[in-house]
Amino acid sequence: FRSVCNLLVDDGLFLLDAYGGSDSFIEMDEERDLDGFTYVWDQHLVNPINGDVVNHIHFEFPDGSKIKRAFTYNWRFWTLPEIRDVLLEAGFLRIAVYWEGVDEDGEGNGEWSIHEKGDACAGWVAYIVGIK
Repeated sequence: FRSVCNLLVDDGLFLLDAYGGSDSFIEMDEERDLDGFTYVWDQHLVNPINGDVVNHIHFEFPDGSKIKRAFTYNWRFWTLPEIRDVLLEAGFLRIAVYWEGVDEDGEGNGEWSIHEKGDACAGWVAYIVGIK
């Protein structure tokens, strides 16, 4: 993060995405029916002691065929406060967190704005911006 900050021009931005919520710490599969196929987010392994996680993305098709483990992510799960702290330590002057709004059913509405407080929901995605 320090290298990124140093390489940015003045007023440069570093954008990151993050996910979280209580379901982020559960080994589970989440299926989403998309246009002509099913997307499966597989939280295969979660280690709450060190933050290590292994996630896979699978695809399933109407003809019964599947692509198992099309993508695999083996990484350390970072919380938003940790990411914010590391960005500040790296030299970013300000941090902004973009949080998605919700519709009348409580579902994400695709409208993102800067927030200082998020909802303690089961699952969320946020965008963090480090501002040089």
